[in-house]
Amino acid sequence: MIKTIICEGRSEYNYIQLLNRLFRQQHHPAQAFKPVDAGGGFYFQVKRKLKEVRAENRRGDYRIWVDKDLYARNERQSSTALHRGNLGELFLFSVMNFEDFLVMHCADETLNYWIERCAELRKGLGSDILSSKEYLPAFLKLFPKYQKGVIPIEINPESLELCFRRHSDPAVPLKNDFAGYLMSLLELGELVYK
Repeated sequence: MIKTIICEGRSEYNYIQLLNRLFRQQHHPAQAFKPVDAGGGFYFQVKRKLKEVRAENRRGDYRIWVDKDLYARNERQSSTALHRGNLGELFLFSVMNFEDFLVMHCADETLNYWIERCAELRKGLGSDILSSKEYLPAFLKLFPKYQKGVIPIEINPESLELCFRRHSDPAVPLKNDFAGYLMSLLELGELVYK
């Protein structure tokens, strides 16, 4: 069964498209994921998109992939609504943002720079949660041509292994629920990528 992922935006959507291509290259028999762009990650946006998609197929396998920073700041009451609603088990968070997730796929030097730079920014701002306005300049030093919605790294078996290893390593502060979800599907044998 194809797993439908309600995505915060084009970044997650395009990543899933690249992931589907990798699975096809590795002779996976069918499309693994169907990404659906919600046009934003606020709770009411993704809930509305989920309702639209579920109207087409009530028995589908659905997940919602958003950035944790919106919920940590409770922007537009997203965290409050999430805790009051009944969709919590469907949510997969990028902690704190999609750019953190991308760096989990990169070489140690890139990962370490990113972790150190974000720690400096958080200390300087006195906040554990950075906005894109605060962290994007540092990310652009790593990937000068980066734009939201464009994946600046190659998605291949090696980069996925790095991502999975970092997700599982308690010493790495970057985490991503989508990476954990992928790992569980691989362990169950539902997906094969190498």
